[in-house]
Amino acid sequence: MKFFTIPKQLLLVCSCVLLCSFFSSAQVGVNTTSPDASSVLDITATDKGFLMTKIALTGTDDTTTITPFPSTGLLVYNTATAGSAGTEVVPGFYYFNGTSWRRFYTQGYTLNWEQTSEVTASTSNVSYVTLPGLDTGDITVPFSGTYQIRVEGYYAAGDLVSTTGDGAAQGSISLAMVTSGGGGGGGGGGGGCAGGISAFPYTESFESGLGAWTQSTADDLDWTRDANGTPSGNTGPGSASNGNWYMYVEASGNGTGYPDMQAIFNSPCFDLSAVPAATFSFDYHMYGAADMGTFDLEVSDDNGGSWTSIWSQTGNQGNTWRTENVDLSAYIGGSIQLRFNRVTGSTWQADIAIDNVSFTDTAATSFTTLKETYITTSSKRLGSTTVNNLAQSASIVYNIDLNAGTTYRFAVQGREWLANNVTTGTFGKDTSGYSGNSINDAQRGTMTISLVKQH
Repeated sequence: MKFFTIPKQLLLVCSCVLLCSFFSSAQVGVNTTSPDASSVLDITATDKGFLMTKIALTGTDDTTTITPFPSTGLLVYNTATAGSAGTEVVPGFYYFNGTSWRRFYTQGYTLNWEQTSEVTASTSNVSYVTLPGLDTGDITVPFSGTYQIRVEGYYAAGDLVSTTGDGAAQGSISLAMVTSGGGGGGGGGGGGCAGGISAFPYTESFESGLGAWTQSTADDLDWTRDANGTPSGNTGPGSASNGNWYMYVEASGNGTGYPDMQAIFNSPCFDLSAVPAATFSFDYHMYGAADMGTFDLEVSDDNGGSWTSIWSQTGNQGNTWRTENVDLSAYIGGSIQLRFNRVTGSTWQADIAIDNVSFTDTAATSFTTLKETYITTSSKRLGSTTVNNLAQSASIVYNIDLNAGTTYRFAVQGREWLANNVTTGTFGKDTSGYSGNSINDAQRGTMTISLVKQH
């Protein structure tokens, strides 16, 4: 019998080949002799965790911190809060999808808002009021995906006094998304006013007088600068919307304040020759009798030769200040003058006020209704019983796709499109107790925005 001698070097090479072959088709176990067959690496422990690589990313577009270029599927734990709009990162687990870092999210990510006070409904079918506290302002979300917006709103039908008829009221709540109106050229040059204001934003709250505004001499009444409430009862504001002072028209005096008495208040000239956009904003208070007369904002682009109404309001709008934003982008390129034109109605109980006037070179904000829910009609035979605050509520559920880093703004609005037989209703007012209840405890609306599916 012959024996063969195998060199040690050859034996070592063969052993390495066999071991590599074994490990290439087997699993690796740590603290276990039976690693799971579906896993390349199986780590078992009862009192320890797996420590992921910690990296301080500079943003979701960071492709330089990891060297060389990160591979698709690479997982890290980010320790930094960094990045600009659209590329923000916060501490947490991220994976690389081939072009950018994506964060693992916790299902249940939710933003919450709660109504802060009641607000009087508009008496106009087409005019909406924003419920205080249910305006998100500008927000961004950290995850791109499908979000569910849920709104709960409450509405009271006002105070229905003793009567032999029925008291009925109907309102609605809506979820609105804010979009900005575009700029663009418009009126352009020509015979506008001269020497206008060209530095924006321009603001005036009449705290030190009339500012650059002037009274017209071609009308019947002057606007009055006032603070702490008008002298007439149940009409006019009790205080300013900004600061202490406001301007208003006193309607008292049969034959002197009403009927059909005109009061004109002229703005300075505004030079719009070099602005990208133009928005005029103001607060107004229009509370009193049903016949308030008319209230218009008018514009002239020919140095007062002619005037065009660009906004108007009639009727009792409730005992609250309201804000109006008027887009004037059509007049960009020229110069304009504005005026408030007030004509009183058939009663002294019709004081109208303005405050917090501003002119900006940015686009006006507008609302697009995403979904509206009508609140069930309230109707009750009253007889000789006083019944207050007939209660209604409604909810809205709306799904929408949002992108991480993009700026959004949502608001909950309400309107009364079928008035009750006495007064305008309110949103967010206490609606419990009904009969004889006059306490306005807090029964508020809510809005939540929750991530339901990440893209």
